[in-house]
Parts: sequence; C-alpha cells; structure tokens
Amino acid sequence: MARPPDARHALIVALAAGLISAACASGGAMRLAERAERRADFDRAVVEYTNALRRNPDNRVARMSLERVRIRAAEEHFLRGRRLAAAERYQEAAVELQLATELNPTNAAAESELRAVRQRLRTKVAIAR
Repeated sequence: MARPPDARHALIVALAAGLISAACASGGAMRLAERAERRADFDRAVVEYTNALRRNPDNRVARMSLERVRIRAAEEHFLRGRRLAAAERYQEAAVELQLATELNPTNAAAESELRAVRQRLRTKVAIAR
C-alpha cells in the first residue's frame, strides 16, 4: 500500500526540481554565451555570460569567460570608435568609445580617445553657434 507523501518529501522534491531548473537555466546561458563568442559576437557573449553568473555566481568558468569577452568587446568598440572619429563622425565615435571604456575601464587609450572626441564635439558645437 502506497503511503501519501509527507510535507518533507514534497519539500525535497520541490528543492530538487528547483536545483535542476537553475542548473539548466545557467547551462543554457553558458551555451548561448559560448556560441556567441565563437561567432565573435562579443556584445551578446557579455550579456549571456552575465546572465549565467546571475544564475550561478560561483561559476568560475563563466566569470573568466566574461572577463575575456568584455576585453574583446571593448577592443571592437574602441577600434570602431577610432574609425568613426577619423571619419569625423564624432557623435557615433563617442558612443562607441564610451562603450569601450565601460567594458574595459583600464583601457587608457580608449579613455584618452573619448576625451579627444568629446572635445572635438564641443568645438564643433561652438563653431556652429
């Protein structure tokens, strides 16, 4: 004769289901991040590794991977910003360089370039008045 599940049994089942669900969600984000990184879509990889870390803050692989793709994404934005600045598209350049400095605050070259682009924008606005 089967006995009815008690409250403790129900709690154990609920906890196990929750852990499995969390592991799957974190694993899904990791797979999406790895796929984005392989495609060199570093902005998407930053988002997905961040999601994986939110779900599992102790995931060292996700943490190291996030740092790696943040640097790669920052470098792409920095180079794009420099190209835009060279084409005198200062507003767009400022956006790209701002992203580069936010993704990698230690990049002094990006910070310097951003300051120069902002100065050019101020000069351009002053001349237009």
